[in-house]
Amino acid sequence: MEEKIFASKTFFTAGGKIDTTSTEPLSVVFIGGSLTSGDIDYEGTELTDWNMKWPNTVLRFLAGLFPSRKISAYNAGVGGTGSQYGALRFQRDVLAHNPDLVFIEFSVNDCPPRADLEREQVLYRQMYMESMIRQCMEAPKVPVIIYSHLPYPVKPTDELYFKHKKSIEIKEELLGYYGIPTINVMEDILAEYEARKAENPSLTYEEFYLGYYRQCEDGHFDVHPHAWGYKLFNMSIVNAIMKNPEKYLAPFKMKSDVYCKGHEYEVFERSNYIPACSDRFTYNGDWTLYTKENPFVTEEGDRNISIGAGRYNSIDFPLGIMQTYMPKEGTSFEFDTEADRFCMPHPSARWGLEANVYADGALVRKIGCRSIYHSMNYTSSTIELPKGKKHIKIVIDPVAEEQVIFRFGYIVEMFDKRPEELK
Repeated sequence: MEEKIFASKTFFTAGGKIDTTSTEPLSVVFIGGSLTSGDIDYEGTELTDWNMKWPNTVLRFLAGLFPSRKISAYNAGVGGTGSQYGALRFQRDVLAHNPDLVFIEFSVNDCPPRADLEREQVLYRQMYMESMIRQCMEAPKVPVIIYSHLPYPVKPTDELYFKHKKSIEIKEELLGYYGIPTINVMEDILAEYEARKAENPSLTYEEFYLGYYRQCEDGHFDVHPHAWGYKLFNMSIVNAIMKNPEKYLAPFKMKSDVYCKGHEYEVFERSNYIPACSDRFTYNGDWTLYTKENPFVTEEGDRNISIGAGRYNSIDFPLGIMQTYMPKEGTSFEFDTEADRFCMPHPSARWGLEANVYADGALVRKIGCRSIYHSMNYTSSTIELPKGKKHIKIVIDPVAEEQVIFRFGYIVEMFDKRPEELK
């Protein structure tokens, strides 16, 4: 077994102080949802001022802290996604960049709609978060990890606040087990409110949040801040690291025992992406591959599903999207696999088409593809498969009249990995 490299060593001198004279290259990766990608501003359009995105502010801070290190960075934030999808793509979007430092953020998208869904809370807040940590442990170079809890713009008396707080507490238990430092931006925002209220006792939370968020027609605040809100994120995260870089750039604990006992298959599950254009797929019926060079734009001008027109091409669909329009009888695609299960993170369709999944001719699952209009859909349909090699065929339900579309960017094979296989 090769001796592991610990990236944390490049941050410190032999005496344990921050080494500001290091000339080692520094690779930084950010993974999370839309609050990490920073792709929405208060108008609901793309945040074009890159200087306002908190990852970019962090990079500027690191450049000042380590002036002699050449920094490379990758923002792997994808809107509308949580820890489960983060764990699936962690190898492809994070470890493939050989990072020294990884920032993880899935606070908002991991918060369940109901606080009593205990299984969902554990599933999204611990199992898949632990999977990302364990994947870092398996890497030849073990990176430093920092977790950022980004906020909901709600009052501390609202039900959603308590759900989000509980979500953070559950995450903190796991992160504490591994000694991973965290930054709670919500605490800083509430502290800012109290400071402002001390100056203006009549200040309400609604008035306070108006300075940082867009208020929707029904009165609630959009979770995506405008430029001043992102600036508050920037200050909170950078100030935390600035005050105690020794804490935030330290290595995490390499634990032998998993924290999520009884859920090892989620923790040790590993994935392999098969792009839609792969020669492993055989297509039956009318299919078209759309790429950056061969883009599609709907008549409605839907920029979010237009390959080559937005962020999805560069992060999620680098090799394009396969699409069938008005599928007829027999429209399908098929492939061979030895995976224990597979999923389609983006089974997207206009008007909610369905598909039947067969393994060696036997129906194993019917998947529903939620209707989309303005954005790609990040729901993931995971299909359990028989052991061993099998032939998979996915048959799209035919339609007669309505103008319907089915599209996908890739299949993700998922394999069970037990601890003994990782030694």
